[in-house]
Amino acid sequence: ALMLFGFFTDLYRPASTSLTADLLPSEQRSNGFAAMRTALNLGGFVAVSLGGLLIDWDWRLLFWLDGLTSAAFGLVVYKYISEPDHTQAGTPQSIRSLPPWKNRAYLATVFMCFMTCMVYASHAVALPLTYSEHGMLSNRIIGITLGINGLLVVLLEMPIVKALNHKPNLLIASIGVLALTIGLGLTPVSSTLAWYLLTTLIWTVGEILCFPFLTTYIANTSPEDRRGQYVSYYQLSWKLALTINPLVCLPLYQAVSQRAFWGIHVLVGLPSVVYFWFLYRRTSMQVRA
Repeated sequence: ALMLFGFFTDLYRPASTSLTADLLPSEQRSNGFAAMRTALNLGGFVAVSLGGLLIDWDWRLLFWLDGLTSAAFGLVVYKYISEPDHTQAGTPQSIRSLPPWKNRAYLATVFMCFMTCMVYASHAVALPLTYSEHGMLSNRIIGITLGINGLLVVLLEMPIVKALNHKPNLLIASIGVLALTIGLGLTPVSSTLAWYLLTTLIWTVGEILCFPFLTTYIANTSPEDRRGQYVSYYQLSWKLALTINPLVCLPLYQAVSQRAFWGIHVLVGLPSVVYFWFLYRRTSMQVRA
């Protein structure tokens, strides 16, 4: 049952991302992806709050409601959203029409996305351990501290993305990866709650800057007739990182000091910053040429 749940839960993601890219012009896609992330974070907050109440009342009702809302979502998409027709797109037979597994430049970008997510995933895997064992925070305070991340995303992502929408996607994404990396890397500098809140703000801003603009870059540079394939490879990189991170980082967390552990995250994240920056510079020079 859990395997089927995981399969169907992620089955819609490449399709929804590709459809969003198809329905919006390129200059509005970052806003669209930011809206999706805001909706997901807000929905997750409501679901957790409502689920906590329902599970004490009737846990079976919780699963029934989950299934019914998912079915309602599917019906709305089926009835009201039409898939664009790409048969007349006229995509030229060039490197852009290659399948993603044959596009080496794209695979390099996907690998850097994987490395970025390896860093990001530690906010849910190792960061609570640091707060508990070294900050001596209670579970309640840890939950509130980590919950601020979702609250900031809901409140700030749409306005920030709208304000920066005219900027190059890769430039903003590289700044976002840098803020994400530095914010998590600075965690062990102090063990006070105020410091943890400050670093949470830094890496959350990095998350806000990175994800919508990086997804927009992937969508904008993917050939229309293969956009679903390209997006699925991109999202697979994140899923692999979320799966592998606990297997790698939890043993590493036990083996090294706090400064070494989070310092390694900086070393892992900085190559992605450099890569996205140089990719931005290269594409900018090609546009000017």
